[in-house]
Amino acid sequence: MATIAIMGTGAWGTTLARLIALEQVRIARGEGITDAATVPGVVLWEHQPERAHELQWKRENRDYLPGFPLPANLRVTADLADAVRGHSLILLVTPSQTVRENARALAPLVGPETIVVSGSKGIELGTHLLMTQVLAQELPRGTRVAALSGPNLAIEIARGMPAAAVVAARDHTTAEEARAALNTARFRIYTGDDVVGIELGGALKNIIALGVELPITAAIASVLFEGASIIETVSALMLREPKRELEGLGE
Repeated sequence: MATIAIMGTGAWGTTLARLIALEQVRIARGEGITDAATVPGVVLWEHQPERAHELQWKRENRDYLPGFPLPANLRVTADLADAVRGHSLILLVTPSQTVRENARALAPLVGPETIVVSGSKGIELGTHLLMTQVLAQELPRGTRVAALSGPNLAIEIARGMPAAAVVAARDHTTAEEARAALNTARFRIYTGDDVVGIELGGALKNIIALGVELPITAAIASVLFEGASIIETVSALMLREPKRELEGLGE
C-alpha cells in the first residue's frame, strides 16, 4: 500500500487526506487488521505550526471542513521534512499561486521514485504556466509528476457522495501508480496522458461554464424582451461548437 503525504489543509486537501485515510482503514479491516496502530496512515502538512497543532489536537478542520472529524490514522504536522520524507506519493493541494514556493521547499526532500501529484487548479500569474509545469521547473530533473482534476466539490466528497476524477501523467506507469494510491470505493480515479488538457479543464471550467450559462440566461430573459434571435445564435454557437470558441484562449 502506498504511503501518502498531502500538502495543504484547505477544504480540498483536508477532504482528500480524510478520504484516503478512511479508505486505508477500510482496506485494513478487510484484511483482518484490527490493531489501529498497524493501519497505514496519511500525513497532512500545514505550514503554520499553530494551526497544525490545532488540527492535530482538535481532530477537525473547523475553518474549511467543519463537522468531519479526522481519522485516527491521519496525522497533521508543520514539519515538511517529517511530512513527506520517505513517502511514495506526495499530493500538493495548496493555492495555485503558492505552488512554486512550496515545490521549491519540497525539492530537496523528494526521492527518486516519489510521485508528486498536483491537485491544485489554476495557472500561474506572470508565467502562465500550469501547475505541473511549475513543478517540473522546481523539482529535481526526472521527478515523476502527475495532475489530479475532476468535477469535484469537497463538501460532497466529504459527505461520501460518489465522485470521479482523472489523474494524468505523460508516463503511463506513473498515472497507474497514482490511480492505485488515490482510488477509493466512492472516489473513482481514471487515468490519462493529456496532462495539459486535464489541467486546463480544471483551471478554466468555471470560465467555460459562465460562457455557456450567460447566453442561456439571457435567452430566457429575451422571452420578455427583444433580441431573442441574436442571443439564441450566440447560445447555439457556444453549445454546438465550444472547441472553436475556446481555441483562442491560449493565444
